[in-house]
Amino acid sequence: MDIRGRIPDEVVRFIDDAITSVDQLEMLLLLKQHRDRSWCAMEVSAELRSNEAVADERLSAMQQMGLLERE
Repeated sequence: MDIRGRIPDEVVRFIDDAITSVDQLEMLLLLKQHRDRSWCAMEVSAELRSNEAVADERLSAMQQMGLLERE
């Protein structure tokens, strides 16, 4: 099933250009859903049941892309 007809073109382009893995997309969605709080890599990894080092790498990559700010 092709989702491109149901998702706006700019969203599809963003995903194609910026998102390199499913876990990165899951992290971005988690942060968006809970944008009222700060998250560290340990909390993100616990919430998504992922590896903390990988979460830290993904968060750093998203920071470098300008998608989030880290303290």
